[in-house]
This record gives sequence, structure tokens and C-alpha cells, in this order.
Amino acid sequence: MKKILLITGRNAAESVKEYAKPSKIPVEIHVCNIDVASMVTPEIVHRELRKSNLGEISAILVPGTAKGNFSGITEDLKIPCFKGPENLVDLPYLLRKLSKSDIRLSPEIPANSILENEIQKGIDKELENAYRPKKYSLKIGRNNPVFSGLGISHIVAEIPDAPQLSDSRIREISNYYKNSGAGIIDIGMISGEDNSGEIPRIVNAVRSIARIPISIDSLNRNEILAAVNSGIDLILSLDFTNIEMWLNLLGSDKCPRRSLGHIASSLKIPSVIIPRDEKGRIPGNGNLRIELIEKLIKKLKKENYKKFIVDLVLDPPNMGFVEAISTYSYFRKKHPEIPMLLGVGNITELMDADSIGINAVLAAIASELEIDLLFTTEASPKTKGSVGELSMAARMMYLSKKRKQYPKDLGIDLLYLKEKRIIENVIDPREKNIKEVSITRDRELQLEGVEFRIYAGDSKINVVYYKNKNPKLKLSGESASKIYKEMIRRGLTKNLEHAAYLGRELEKAEIALKLGKNYVQDKELF
Repeated sequence: MKKILLITGRNAAESVKEYAKPSKIPVEIHVCNIDVASMVTPEIVHRELRKSNLGEISAILVPGTAKGNFSGITEDLKIPCFKGPENLVDLPYLLRKLSKSDIRLSPEIPANSILENEIQKGIDKELENAYRPKKYSLKIGRNNPVFSGLGISHIVAEIPDAPQLSDSRIREISNYYKNSGAGIIDIGMISGEDNSGEIPRIVNAVRSIARIPISIDSLNRNEILAAVNSGIDLILSLDFTNIEMWLNLLGSDKCPRRSLGHIASSLKIPSVIIPRDEKGRIPGNGNLRIELIEKLIKKLKKENYKKFIVDLVLDPPNMGFVEAISTYSYFRKKHPEIPMLLGVGNITELMDADSIGINAVLAAIASELEIDLLFTTEASPKTKGSVGELSMAARMMYLSKKRKQYPKDLGIDLLYLKEKRIIENVIDPREKNIKEVSITRDRELQLEGVEFRIYAGDSKINVVYYKNKNPKLKLSGESASKIYKEMIRRGLTKNLEHAAYLGRELEKAEIALKLGKNYVQDKELF
């Protein structure tokens, strides 16, 4: 590519020069006789360029925000004309891509949209290959199985206290977890209780909606037996308190003892093993945990059982967190071939901090240590969305490691509340000639004879319309704009101040739903 001609308006000319400086492709800038770049049209470009010397120009880039189809410029000037990015901050990235490869840009679609689609296709292909490998160390499940030893972590999402939930609620959570990116759905049982009779119902409810592997988190012999009979795919957890029960897993008063080797060969059910001793204690010292795990592994291998996954237990911050990470690191160096699990929920649930960043950092740790399974749950409002966050973080870290680059500029991110780049405001110079009113005090709202109660619940925004203090109508929906448009259509408010107030409150309610925050009418979100 010889030289690219960048088209812009007067207001953005200096910014375009700055963003184009790092380009390896020679660029030339044409400033149209117009202030705002988004007002550039095919007619303006044609009129201003038709008498110009374009001999060195191999392509023309117009602003991505420009309206219209610029294919006519290509026909008239015999030079390809495409739309650039909508935001100037993306211009350096586009120019870098153009210098390395042949990108099919469009005279109608902004370049950033095309790049996003291409990037996403590449990501999808890489991740598809990662999740469906030809070689692996362990396979979990039959329906959409999970594979270990791939360099990418899979999410195990727990349904807490599953026996207490109805079938419909279990299906609802299972569907939500599956759509959030969970690879395995875990049935969380209730410690100290025997709910083995509930197992078939729970497994059927999960399986009816989510055709992915299912695990059970229990130490109870009867519950594990019921889970095995129901076709469970993974069992959590095996330790020295229940090793003998495992060795007799299929035994009964009428059946002789069968070794774990027979069980493995007939059922092929993997299990997670943890460093708990005969008295039910997990040592605080990392070396002692590894000793316990290695003894357990030796005992299992003696019985010809090798389908185990090691969980060394991740302690919360200031309760052994750093030593636990060190223990995982040491074990991985010593046993590079053994699948591992990291209990991420131990951190997010026991720390009053937003889960997004925590999950990203823990996924990075898991990626470096080649940890196969990340166990989490969404047992409290502050951890809502953790399954999706962790799933996205695991994919980010896999791409980062595979491409040997930092986990940034990968095409996927976890920037929910903050921006990576600030978009510059394009100021109309004519603003200098108009009066500026500085608002310093809040005027009292003059309301009409109607009232609205707004609240968020069941993943919806709810608005109750009151007239003469009596409720007359309720509107519900997920979109603030759809609700206020319906309110306008029905003529529920005529007062402009009231309408502005309602728009503000509805938008707050929508943001609260997306972030999992509480919404209280007339109270600030942050």
C-alpha cells in the first residue's frame, strides 16, 4: 500500500495528525471545508478531491461516523474509498492492521465494526480448538465433555443447597450457569444431612436443561451412591475421611467388597481429592498438604484408580492465601501431569471487593499454573455474575498465553465499569460565541397530580403508575427506553420536569440490574 489519504474536518484535523504519527504506512491528511468530521459526505469528498493530485494515493479513508455510501468515490476517482473507525483512538490500531495484512474494509460499514467481527471470528476459532482437542489427559462427562491438560481452565459452577430448591429453580440456575459459560454444573449438598433421596430429582432437573457434565459436592456415602446411580460425571471430594467408603463404593451387606480399580473400570467416574486427614483436618502448612495428597494418590494408584483431580484448597486473604498459592505452584512443578482444581469461590465470597477483578487475577494465576478447573458459585449478591466473569477471564488468559502477549488488546476484556481509552470530545469552535450557564443549585421539581413508584426485581424494571394516590397501571421490562416510550405513548405524564426525572430513574434502575446492585428510587447508585 503506497499511501493512505485520511479525510477529516477542521475540528479534528490536529487529532488525526497525532493519531496517524506512529503509522508505518505513509499517510496524507485532507481537511475538508467543514468543521465536524461526521458531516463529511460523498458529495463533499468528490467535490474537493476531483481536481487533486492523487497519484501516490492507494486508498482513501473517510471518518467512520460519516453518513452514506462512499462506493461512488471509488468509481469516480478510481481509488478505493473506505470508512475508517468511528473513534480516532482506534485509528493507530487500524493502520497497524493495514500494514500487516489485507483487510477488507467497506465504503458503508465503519472499520472498527469490521475489525471487531474479524477479531471475534479468530477468537472463536482458537477457543473452539482449545475446548475440543485431539489430545488430553482426562475426560469428564459424556455430553459436551470437559477435557483437562489443554492450558485452558473450565468453570465448575455450584448450585448451593440444591436439595432445598424446586425443580424449576434448579433448571433456572442451570440454564443461567450454562449460558454464562460453565463447563460443569455442581450439585451442592447440605453438610451434615442425608439427602440422597433428592439426588435423582436434582440430576434430572439439571440434565433436562443443561447438557453438560454434572458433579456432586458431598462426603455422604448414600448421596455419592445415589449420584453414581444417577449417572453423575464428577465427584467432589475424596480424602482420608472417606477413602474406605470409596473402596467399598458399590459394596453392600449382600455384596462383597470391590476395589476402586473395579469401580473405575466399570463407571469411569473422575473425582476431586483434597488434603484432609482421618480426623477431618486440612493442615495449614503447604508441605503437609502435599504430603497428604501424595499419600492419597499412592493409595489410589495402588488400586489402579487414576481419574483424580487435585484440590489443595485455596485459603482466603490473610488466612493463608499466599502460602496456598505457593503450595499450588510447588505441586504443579513437582507433578506437571496431574489435573488440578482451584476453589475461586473461597476468595470472592469471603472478600468484600467487586468480583470482576478478583476473578481476572485468579484466572491469571490458574493459567500460569495450568490449573484445569475453577470452582465457583454465586451464593451472594456481591458475587452475582462470577461464573460469566470467570469464564471470560479464563478465555482471556488462554489467548494471552497462547499468543505470548499481555492480557490486553486481545479482542475480549472484563472492563465493565472503566474504559481502556478515553475518547476525545470534538468541540465545535462556535461554542466560544454562545452563552454558558453554570448550574449551581437544584430547583425544586414541580410535579403533576400523578406519581410513579419504580423498583427493580426479577431481572426487570417495574413502574407502578398512581393517580389520586391509587395504583392504576404497572409497566415491566428490561429496557429503560422501551418503558419511557410506552409511558409517553400512553400519555402518563405531560410535565417535562417529571419526564426528565423518570428517564433518569429508569436508566439508574437498568444500570443497577446490569451490575447486580440494589436500586432505591431517589438514591444514588454510587
